[in-house]
Amino acid sequence: MFPFGEPVTILDGAATGQDDDGNDVAAWPVKATYEKCGVAPSDGNGTGGNEQTDARDTVVIGLTVFLPDGADVSPADRAIVRGQTWEVVGEPQAWQNPFTGWRPGVPVALRRVKG
Repeated sequence: MFPFGEPVTILDGAATGQDDDGNDVAAWPVKATYEKCGVAPSDGNGTGGNEQTDARDTVVIGLTVFLPDGADVSPADRAIVRGQTWEVVGEPQAWQNPFTGWRPGVPVALRRVKG
């Protein structure tokens, strides 16, 4: 992928059972690890990073990672990047540069909430 890229581990968010209240529960096993992925910062919530949630100040931090073409990742999954666990936001979409044909891989939006 990228010569100076970073490893990204995808955790499978598929339900592995249900709790006593009937809610789906995931065990988060490792689905795949991809080496040399592109990692770029992004605005986690589109408003500069701070918001009020449940009467507390929170900071939403975002990343975009570029996984290899054909990577298996879904909105229910999580990712480990730089030792921290992130939530996948939205449906990952592969794309191709219309001028060069370059396929940078599958861009995946990630977010982490603090506070």
